Amino acid sequence: MSAEAETYKLTMASSHPTTLPWVGKLSSVVVAQSNTRLEAMGSKDRIAWTEAYGGSLYNFKETLDAVSDGLTDAGWVGTLWE
Repeated sequence: MSAEAETYKLTMASSHPTTLPWVGKLSSVVVAQSNTRLEAMGSKDRIAWTEAYGGSLYNFKETLDAVSDGLTDAGWVGTLWE
């Protein structure tokens, strides 16, 4: 493991807006708290997030494909239809 801190560039996305509670938590919890939690664990590494919600990267029912294709690193999946 490297002694130098690294910054990882990741994208969080959803075909739905953050006004939906389950999508909003991606931004307000996962993205907002990730670096704080890394620091609490003693890690010097950080995440530089790009956020793309409301279908700005892909359409409804396309989250799994978007992750698989490398368009986003993480996103909300509607398990009823994906």
